[in-house]
Amino acid sequence: MATESLVQYRVLTWPGVEVTWTPYDPLDLSSESIDPLGFGRGYLALADHLLPSFTTITVVPRYTSMLCAGVQLASAECPRGSLASPSKERLARLEMIKSFERAWAVACGLAAQNSAGENAVLGLRGIRSVQRLLAEKSAAQKIRTGSFNLLSNQQRYGGIGAYSTFLEKCHLANMQDLTLKPLGAELAQKFPGPGVGLKVWDEDADLPKDALLDWGCRANTAGFSPEEAKVLRDALSGEQEGNYNDRLRWTSLRMLSALAQAAEPQLFRSWLSAFRENTFDRLNAPTDCKAQIRATLPVLVNYEKFYQSALYVFNLVRTAATEQMDITLEDIAKQSATVKGVATVRRRARILVSELHRSRLKTDTTRQINDVLTDSGVIGLATAIQGSHGVELLRLLLTRHKEVQAGKFDGALPKAAWLLEHKGQVRLTAQRHRLPMRACPQSWSDVDWHPYRTDAAYQFIRSCRIHK
Repeated sequence: MATESLVQYRVLTWPGVEVTWTPYDPLDLSSESIDPLGFGRGYLALADHLLPSFTTITVVPRYTSMLCAGVQLASAECPRGSLASPSKERLARLEMIKSFERAWAVACGLAAQNSAGENAVLGLRGIRSVQRLLAEKSAAQKIRTGSFNLLSNQQRYGGIGAYSTFLEKCHLANMQDLTLKPLGAELAQKFPGPGVGLKVWDEDADLPKDALLDWGCRANTAGFSPEEAKVLRDALSGEQEGNYNDRLRWTSLRMLSALAQAAEPQLFRSWLSAFRENTFDRLNAPTDCKAQIRATLPVLVNYEKFYQSALYVFNLVRTAATEQMDITLEDIAKQSATVKGVATVRRRARILVSELHRSRLKTDTTRQINDVLTDSGVIGLATAIQGSHGVELLRLLLTRHKEVQAGKFDGALPKAAWLLEHKGQVRLTAQRHRLPMRACPQSWSDVDWHPYRTDAAYQFIRSCRIHK
């Protein structure tokens, strides 16, 4: 493993021009972390206790019926026993589904250029590739799906990758062998399919643009028929194969349907208030699901506030190291913003630990969350922060960041720490970790929360006509 090195500056200055460079650092080539203090695992655990199977990118309900239709078509064109082995059958089906998705994406793009408008491609994955293709093929009468890539890795980043887990968790499909379950087959039948003779599963087939346009006008991302909505409601509620997560997801969706959509900090406050005001008492939902949601919400809110304040103070250190090369933690700790930030993060750490201690013995939910936060080191960090001050607290955050980057808590590929203290001074390890003052949040409360999937949930609530 390469050794972390501090940034060494050489500056050449001319009137109005300043050039700065640093030595080569192999670890600087590692992918950028979006979780410098290691709060991601706890966030995912909390999200799964509210909206299991949803993600932040499962936001277009029509993808579910489109993919079910694609799986159904691929299964018909490549039935079991048609090839030498199950693995070859799966590969052949996968290629057909990818061709189906590309043809559908082009159809949506054509619809958007015509009467359907921009909503026809709302949420479409690979929209820029579709737009480039249609611009290049503007004079062509036919299109082959094998003539372009929808995304750099369609299987990972396209609809298949984004919605596969959702289809599995909602009992619509078995994505391991690419077959449909009964609800998936029913949903596929409700999807407006391509016209007769349009071989959208064959990447070498010439597909007439007028036929694709007709399909796109009937089956674009903006549409979702009442028939599709009914089947997907059954899937979301676990109608045929219901388990606890199905009941939990359905309870959360029905509760959210009674609340006005808002930014998540405000939404979760409203959700908690609704519990306190007994808004959900008449909701015919499983008692254990309501109890889990009620137990999760206060932990989630306090977790996010601790995250906001900790990241804010960490970013103050980044900004100080960005704006001034030779600065010490002692100097940073004396700055007025840091003094306020340290007081806030200590208070938020105390509240989080208190909330977890108060609730962890009451339900399986809070015990499970407590286990995740313990294993990921967040509770240890919060406990240590409660008893620290000034420079000591800043060092705790730098140490936590270094351990997270090294993969201590998730076993990920080690990456260089953004900041290191060396001989009393704090310096950036690479120029790309700079955080100018203008880009630093003005207050800890300005730090964005993690996204808790409620945007996706509301898309399905509206499209599937879900009511309390």
